[in-house]
Amino acid sequence: MVKKYMKAAILVKPGNMEVREVPIPEPSYGWVRIKVKACGICGSDMHYYKGNYPELEPDSIIEEKVLGKTYGHEAAGIVDKPGEGVTGLKIGDRVVVIPPFSCMKCEYCRVGLYEDCMDLKIIGYEYPGGFAEYMNVPDRNLFVIPDDISFEEAATLDALTVGVHAVHRGGVSISDRVAVLGAGAIGIALIAVAKKAGAREIFVTAKHPLQRRIVEKMGVSKIYDPGEKGLAKKIISDACSMGVDCVFESVGVKGEVLEFGVSILRKGG
Repeated sequence: MVKKYMKAAILVKPGNMEVREVPIPEPSYGWVRIKVKACGICGSDMHYYKGNYPELEPDSIIEEKVLGKTYGHEAAGIVDKPGEGVTGLKIGDRVVVIPPFSCMKCEYCRVGLYEDCMDLKIIGYEYPGGFAEYMNVPDRNLFVIPDDISFEEAATLDALTVGVHAVHRGGVSISDRVAVLGAGAIGIALIAVAKKAGAREIFVTAKHPLQRRIVEKMGVSKIYDPGEKGLAKKIISDACSMGVDCVFESVGVKGEVLEFGVSILRKGG
């Protein structure tokens, strides 16, 4: 008997996500249905779940923008059914999802700046995501993963690529002292990539005990409580009284965190 329904977690109101039986989606032209094997919980997912709506436009309707959706954009799984026109993937392929879905038509897309797309959509927000047994994804948003990478590991690649891109943009090298503000998933990715790039020293602010333990295991010794008084002066002092060469802000809030980051930079940093 062909399975017609699947379980999906749907946000019905802030703080209430219900698992419901919904029809298994059919992939349209150029799209692929995957069977989800792992899906991460991003900070943005938590914002929506808790009732914080940082991306809502003024006067927008919450029900239309946020509620009634299946979230989850950090997903990995197995190709279950390629749609018509799909040639590069086959049933059984192990894949990871790239969440941003660009229009490929606007001025930014035409010069390769896909994530600056003027009509950018996110799989797991505008389109149903990975908090379900199955999901549909454009074939160009799927990458095959090798057998020696688990689905759980693959689901973290979205965060890891942010770290790779940021460290590359920052030009981190073996002579640099680097500060990472925030030790969530993105912060940890930044630390790992900065170490791989050969950063001389890494300074990390970590709010929670679990974060501090993880950062310590990564071999970082200069870990600070972001609420500590006089923290900027302490970090500058620990950085040979010069300040750091590069700051990465991964807390995800505006205002004083950005100002703090600038305050600990060395001249020319």
